[in-house]
Amino acid sequence: MLPRPVPMSTGKSELARTVSRRQMYVLAAVCLAAGAPLGMLALRAMVARQAPTIEWLEHELVGDRVLYLYLGFASALVFGVVGFVLGGFEDRLERLSAIDPLTELMNRRRFTELVDTEIARAIRYGKPLSFLLIDVDDFKHINDAYGHVAGDTALRAIADCLRSNCRVSDTPSRYGGDEFAVLLTETGQQDAERFAERLTSQLRESTPYVQGAKPPTLSIGIAELHIGDAAEIRQLVRRADTALYEAKHLGRNRTSIAPPPGSTPSPPSPRASSAESVAFVGADADPIQSKK
Repeated sequence: MLPRPVPMSTGKSELARTVSRRQMYVLAAVCLAAGAPLGMLALRAMVARQAPTIEWLEHELVGDRVLYLYLGFASALVFGVVGFVLGGFEDRLERLSAIDPLTELMNRRRFTELVDTEIARAIRYGKPLSFLLIDVDDFKHINDAYGHVAGDTALRAIADCLRSNCRVSDTPSRYGGDEFAVLLTETGQQDAERFAERLTSQLRESTPYVQGAKPPTLSIGIAELHIGDAAEIRQLVRRADTALYEAKHLGRNRTSIAPPPGSTPSPPSPRASSAESVAFVGADADPIQSKK
């Protein structure tokens, strides 16, 4: 079973694990600050036409220690402040380029980059990996009936549910419009189904996006990584997308599971639950033209 989820602040799992540019720039500034006293020593040696022997260095550093300490401290302070400011700007720019401003989840561009990395890691170490595509049912009706503010509130509620159910190693993303994607590392098909059940259950119990309205429902397509997906990331995404279309075709508000590539699919057997899981027909079948 999946471990209990660890709350996440933004859903940017890899960004949260890396050192920020601000920290790197401040550390580099401290290293650069050593160049000021060293430069002064080199300049004095050139003026005095003196080879920098150990005895001469000791005499210089002891005799003018206040000067050299001041140069080192002042340089570290100046470079540190500049690095702190510039690093903060770059961190903000990176966040703006990687995070969806409405849901504060990772955007599709950054998410796709991470999928490549995680697929390669899963294949290398022989670990399971599951990819989920999630679509909000009848989202256009929500916008038309209650307004775009209500639609935005519904998207944020779904993002909150994703964050609270994802582990630190998982990566939720706003894939575009009313679609979300989740990459579950070291997670097989059955655990991915349990994740989908927890997600839909929590969403049903969440606060309505507008007074008197029911919480939105989700259609989910799940594809587990197989060796056949190794050659191209689009294979894994396509299988999950076809499963999502099948969930829409079978009536929405359910989860569909993509069979392994090349396997003979079994006919769907719907269950009565509101977050239904079924095996869709034909991983290589033509996608349904409209899943709305």
